[in-house]
Amino acid sequence: MKYKILALALVAFIGMQAQEKKETKKVENKDKMVVTKTKIINVMENGEMVQKKVMIKTTKEQEIKTDPNYEGTIDAPRVFPATKVSKVIYIDNDEDPFYDSQSELSFYQHDGKTYSFNPTDSGFEIIDKESNMNLANARFSNNADVYLLETGGYSGIGLETTLEILKAGAKVILPCRRLDEANKNLDPDDKNLILKSMDLGSIESIESFTAFIDNANLSIDILINNAGIMACPETRIGDGWESQFGVNHLGHFFLLKK
Repeated sequence: MKYKILALALVAFIGMQAQEKKETKKVENKDKMVVTKTKIINVMENGEMVQKKVMIKTTKEQEIKTDPNYEGTIDAPRVFPATKVSKVIYIDNDEDPFYDSQSELSFYQHDGKTYSFNPTDSGFEIIDKESNMNLANARFSNNADVYLLETGGYSGIGLETTLEILKAGAKVILPCRRLDEANKNLDPDDKNLILKSMDLGSIESIESFTAFIDNANLSIDILINNAGIMACPETRIGDGWESQFGVNHLGHFFLLKK
């Protein structure tokens, strides 16, 4: 009887532990696909052609999100943020069954374009992988009082830029036309992140934002003008500006001058 009681107690303990682990496990709401390919390549070494076995493991991850404009409905359409692509390359230099070296790289795909974040001595650069063109640079600093102001930093390539900068410990100020989306895509409780409402198509909104910067006694050290719109119907904003020219150029110019 004593052994039966001990056995039941052990089963109950294991069940409680499993339940606890199940409750604390974080569920990632992502699409994830892993593809592994192996091939033989010919390389020249010391004047001789040798064969090496190469295995490439590709992982694609994309967050599962729905259009926030349809929040609370059962038929909300899905939106597609940037896809993170990670590749691990294994190389076998001899005939044993083990791979001798490996290297890793990551990049992002969004709206049919592919971007990579390449580290530099001062931070990182954003590269268009198709044209190898440098799209932007970001600089990190160990000085906790250095602030980066970035427009459009809560969706698309701007979101990925923000996340990389926050990982480095820098402070980021994001003016947001869609503050609700910024709160969903980023952590509003992050002590290194400031989210504030602003519309680049409105001088009044920009003035209100810059007044907040002044009143909070914040000194902007780096400005990343990332936000922009395109292929939109002809509309007029501000003092009769065409919307795309007004938001992409005049709004940023006015923000910088203020």
